[in-house]
Amino acid sequence: MRTTALLGVAGALFLSLVLYGQEHPGTKVQGKAKVQDVEKAIMDHIEQDEMLKSRFMVYDEKKEIARVLTFERFHTVNQLDDGSFFVCVDFEDQNKDMLDIDFYIDEKAEGLKLSKLVIHKVNGKSRL
Repeated sequence: MRTTALLGVAGALFLSLVLYGQEHPGTKVQGKAKVQDVEKAIMDHIEQDEMLKSRFMVYDEKKEIARVLTFERFHTVNQLDDGSFFVCVDFEDQNKDMLDIDFYIDEKAEGLKLSKLVIHKVNGKSRL
């Protein structure tokens, strides 16, 4: 009886995570123009970094290494409750590791600006 109850609770928890759980915060941005604006702000940030350092790099605090990144693709562009944006982007580093990088973008008077960058996953494994 106790085992059956535990299995029922575990199954309900799993089902609720599948149906309602979110890996990424916020809601999907509506409108192609806004998505393109947010993606352009990130590409502009990457290009500025490349102009300064001749490559796009992020420092991995957990591994204590600089990762040289090559853009692969955008896969999530969400808007957060406060009006800012959450964007998940895939990159490959110099060691062929695949990184899932989360960009947080604020909408300022002067345009869309990066407020935070987080290494979310390395080779599919969560870092959070």
